[in-house]
Amino acid sequence: MVDFQQLADTEWLRLKIIRLKALRESPDFFLSTYEKERAYDDKKWQSEFGRGEWTVGSIDGRDVCLLGVTEAGIPPNNHCLEYMWVAPGYRRQGIGFELVIGAMERLYRSGTSLVHLWVLDGNNGAVSVYKSLRFEFNGVEQRLDNYGKPGRTEQQMDLVLTQEILDEARQHSYPAAAPS
Repeated sequence: MVDFQQLADTEWLRLKIIRLKALRESPDFFLSTYEKERAYDDKKWQSEFGRGEWTVGSIDGRDVCLLGVTEAGIPPNNHCLEYMWVAPGYRRQGIGFELVIGAMERLYRSGTSLVHLWVLDGNNGAVSVYKSLRFEFNGVEQRLDNYGKPGRTEQQMDLVLTQEILDEARQHSYPAAAPS
């Protein structure tokens, strides 16, 4: 069973460790690179941590997933999901779904009405999770040539949060422990 937790203010180092692991393991699914973020000093990591809330899922004490929620636009109505990652041995088990729906539920309770995210081309597993939760591509796309990923693009997806969408998502939920 997955133990989902929001990182406390003092756990920026844990965010760093998980994020670097994700970048090393899945470089094709992130805009940034392991080399770039490995060079961040402690102040940069603390600043990165301060941009939002970070949820980690652990199994038997091992961190297996990560999701960040940051403000994007005029708060409290617009947030961005970032850093989504599930360790390879735990994919396709509903963990990413539970991680995202937990964030959606917290955001809805806080009054957020719009959530968006960016997904790199080729990240079909993530797209599948997002679409199952009713995220839709909004037509905004950017080329990543200037980010060291020539020929690649990322597209933005949006979701207008409603109780109906949350109820529908929970009806299709995987049998994992839901983050709250």
